[in-house]
Amino acid sequence: MNLEYAKKDYEISVYKYELSTDYDDIPAGVKQISYFKQEKLAMIGTNKYKSPIDACSPKIIININGKKTLTFNLYY
Repeated sequence: MNLEYAKKDYEISVYKYELSTDYDDIPAGVKQISYFKQEKLAMIGTNKYKSPIDACSPKIIININGKKTLTFNLYY
């Protein structure tokens, strides 16, 4: 295991995403702009503190087709 990698900071959080729409006036008319707003609901794990409910040991697995999977242990 690369010890330098093990020292990197991490945070595992839960977010809520909501689709929002705005309108922008441009010379040709009104343009509709859609985007996602994100709201952080909770931090469930970090290397900066420990709590009785904690997500730790994060691992990112990259499959041969490029798909990425995040796994972690959750203690409660």
